[in-house]
Amino acid sequence: MNLSPAAAAARKAVSTPLYGLVYLALADLAYTDEKHDCESKVTADLQNAVAKLPPLPAPAGSVPDTVPGSWKVTWGPVYTQDYSNLMYAATYTDADSGLPIFGVVSIRGTDTSAGMYGLLQQLLEDTADLRMVRWDDAVVGKCGLIDTGIFPGQERIAAGTCRGLQTLTQLQQSPGGENILMHLQNGLLSQDPQMPIVVTGHSLGGCQVTVLAPYLATNLPAGTVILPNPFAPPSAGNAAFALNAFDLAFPGANVWWNTLDLVPQAYASIGDINSLWNHYQWPDGTPGPALPDDLV
Repeated sequence: MNLSPAAAAARKAVSTPLYGLVYLALADLAYTDEKHDCESKVTADLQNAVAKLPPLPAPAGSVPDTVPGSWKVTWGPVYTQDYSNLMYAATYTDADSGLPIFGVVSIRGTDTSAGMYGLLQQLLEDTADLRMVRWDDAVVGKCGLIDTGIFPGQERIAAGTCRGLQTLTQLQQSPGGENILMHLQNGLLSQDPQMPIVVTGHSLGGCQVTVLAPYLATNLPAGTVILPNPFAPPSAGNAAFALNAFDLAFPGANVWWNTLDLVPQAYASIGDINSLWNHYQWPDGTPGPALPDDLV
């Protein structure tokens, strides 16, 4: 059985900005449960929230204006014991054919409700950028190696980002111990190898999107369609990584950010943070607030 015409048109539009708000909603729902009393509550809350999302909008000119179908969490949410990292996978399934139109991997960003230990771990992933790790090592989970810097043009990512990637790729859903790579390969893609896989997340989650997407591309079958859609991501690594491992690998990626947001300025354009304060004026022409001393 093939996708319905409406679903096939929607699949073609998955790589365009049309569904940006859809991916943002899925990234936002990773923050759904702020009171993580137990795993069953986290799981139920997020699954219910995803299932209640509205129907997928149809591309312009399509009739009807939505694609009949349903949202479903297919893996997770899975999170670390300290609640520092959380990730889940979901699909939108075509009502006519019963086939998923696309899959989504959503990564939660920094969550201040994670508790002291979880928040400390998140801050480490956000700020441990002074030591760089070779991408070749990071993609196989080796985050503790010393980078000698002998080859300055080599792709590198921050040690904190590497640690976050290592954590995400090791998360397993019980029962069965299925990690995200196994779920995509043996679950979603086994139904349809042409199914696009969107990877999304906000802030810290957006940063992790830029490393998880190339990790998946390295480990999934050749030809798998992976579409990164990070929101407000800090930069994960050096310019060589940004160009070779991300920009050239994903020419259709949609990277979303607000030019007045501080977070995406870290770390590649950190000097531009100054302009968020010193170049601003109130409507009456008076100067805006100066850059806080803590950020100088």
